Amino acid sequence: TTAPTRPLWQDWALAGLLISTVVLVGIAPLLAYHFHRISLLGPVATLLVEPLLCIWSLTIGLAAITLHLISPAAAVALIKLGSLGLTAGSTLCGLLSTYLPWAVLWLPAPTIPEIALYYLFIFALLIMHGRLRLLVALLCIGGIIGIETGIQLHRKFTTFTTVTQLDVGQGSSTLIEFPGGRTVLLDGGGPTSARFNVGRDIIAPFLWHRRVLRLDGIVVSHPHADHYNGLPFIIDRFRPDTLWTNGKTRAEPGYKKMLEQARRQGIEQKVAGDGVVLLKSNDARLFCLANFGQPEKPAVPVSERRQERPGANQNQESMVLKLETGFASFLFPGDIDRERELKLIEQHSALKADVLLSPHHGSRTSNSRSFINAVSPEYLLISSGNSHQAATTAARLAQRSRQQGIKGLMTFKHGAITCTADEKTKLVCTGHLETE
Repeated sequence: TTAPTRPLWQDWALAGLLISTVVLVGIAPLLAYHFHRISLLGPVATLLVEPLLCIWSLTIGLAAITLHLISPAAAVALIKLGSLGLTAGSTLCGLLSTYLPWAVLWLPAPTIPEIALYYLFIFALLIMHGRLRLLVALLCIGGIIGIETGIQLHRKFTTFTTVTQLDVGQGSSTLIEFPGGRTVLLDGGGPTSARFNVGRDIIAPFLWHRRVLRLDGIVVSHPHADHYNGLPFIIDRFRPDTLWTNGKTRAEPGYKKMLEQARRQGIEQKVAGDGVVLLKSNDARLFCLANFGQPEKPAVPVSERRQERPGANQNQESMVLKLETGFASFLFPGDIDRERELKLIEQHSALKADVLLSPHHGSRTSNSRSFINAVSPEYLLISSGNSHQAATTAARLAQRSRQQGIKGLMTFKHGAITCTADEKTKLVCTGHLETE
């Protein structure tokens, strides 16, 4: 008797699944390096989408190319018909990635040596034999583990404090890396659209580039979208221990959803009162100099605070944070205006800081001469977009600062700005892009 034969479509499906899996294994480190993600459903999605693209859209498209010399109108109709396959394929991929949380694996970008060891491992499995295969494979695995362990140990024992003002466009996001590897993200917002998310596309890749796998804390200076709209993705991927806020929940629906997301994920939510230390490591400490949201008392859990009055200006309710490292100090005043700047001058004698993040992205309604003189920074960092109005305002402020002997750096012009300081190194703030 002869063995029953499988239907031809099953052979095609198995061959397609095998080819897609082999391709995925082959390019996995390159996907992680460039896109920080690997689609675990790629082989299955290919089987589902390929008929729509190759059989439907491609076939109809080729027919339209042939027909357009005879009847352009008919060719256009065919192209519109063929585009349905593209739309269906895109929609299907979107549904798979949205409703299957394990469909995509997010990863930090591997180093070049790790990529080389990965491909050497594959080469050993496919080409080598016997004990040599086992030896080379084990050495590759050990090398990858060793590289990653070395990177994390270096972070663990570093004595530097590093502050990076990310280039997020018209918004603000600051990563503070403390000695000992502890990390806090101050704000995380910027422009957003259906295809662009500042948390997914800018902040997370930078965190992975710095080999930050988990955050100790996230601080939201005030509930405006340009300071928080990228944080839901960051909260989901980096699971901070604590989410600090100014105590106000009156905001856009997106902010309330973010707070609810943090609650569901078991992240502790706290309000930072005046003088409360948010994080301390060695000689470096981040504390709340002033919370103009006026919580009842320091470190009040979100669920226990009173309801705020409606109608107040949320920019004026920003938290003002200060980072002191023992060798350099940083002031982060959120989006406060000149009225709040004056109040800070009146109520706080210790405003002096080496680095000042310009209030309200360099806006004219903030950055009074008296406030900048009271802070007397060596560097003024301006987180601003590249729109004509924002860029012009920021450039004017930077020029005024230079006249006062202050070095002005703008994210839209200099890119991400990194400041480092320790007991052996003079404070240095540099942009990641070439400048004049």
